[in-house]
Amino acid sequence: MKTPFCCCIHVLILINWIWGISGFLLGLAAGAFLIFLYSRYSIYSILETEKNKYLNDLKKDADNNILYGKLFKYLGIVKVLKKRKNEKQEQIIARNRTIFQLKEQNEELFEDIELLRKRLMNQRIRKENLTSPGEVNNSIEPDLIRKPENSSEVYFTIPESDGSFKIINSKYSKGIDCFYKITPDKSGRKGALHFLPGEYDMRALENIDYYLHPVCEIQNISNRATAKRIVMTDTGRVIRRNDSWQIEENRKVKVKLV
Repeated sequence: MKTPFCCCIHVLILINWIWGISGFLLGLAAGAFLIFLYSRYSIYSILETEKNKYLNDLKKDADNNILYGKLFKYLGIVKVLKKRKNEKQEQIIARNRTIFQLKEQNEELFEDIELLRKRLMNQRIRKENLTSPGEVNNSIEPDLIRKPENSSEVYFTIPESDGSFKIINSKYSKGIDCFYKITPDKSGRKGALHFLPGEYDMRALENIDYYLHPVCEIQNISNRATAKRIVMTDTGRVIRRNDSWQIEENRKVKVKLV
């Protein structure tokens, strides 16, 4: 049988437990409230003058629920910022895709222009060849006339995509747009191919697939982005086949980008 003294002790212990639990819950609630105030203040202080603008955007956002729109506005602002970031990222991706497509179109247009230029030069040279010596106009530039068969050197602008130089496009003197020179051997069937560096090297560097790759072996292609000039380190070899000079297999001109 419990005495009144024992009952009083039990009651005191229960009261202490209640006070302890109440104090713990109250401290927990106070800590949560302080964290809420601190986090809200931190986010608002980062936004500074833009806070009101984002709050207005938050009100207009139909996706927000009551918690984001009323109680935890600062969390709603974070959501708005995340949404803006995603939209901006999508815009950047779309812009990069457009730039890539424009670059591809630009390369195709450049290739078409080069083909048209070669056709026009070929037509002009054919017309000159069909004109009798007495009717040749003295105003025609001498470096556009075909080089005589017995001359020792021929010059060319750029190669064909298959690594050949059409004889009809040859010149007997070096023009400012000439990038290559062929020196035939005694037989006239083979020759040495030289790259001719000059003031137009940057044009070749910007269009490396058309000017260099068909007949050149680039020893340091990684320097392309910073290179300003092209230097030949070893000549190539060509062989005459019908109406063109063709680069021999594994005998391309060796060049360095500097």
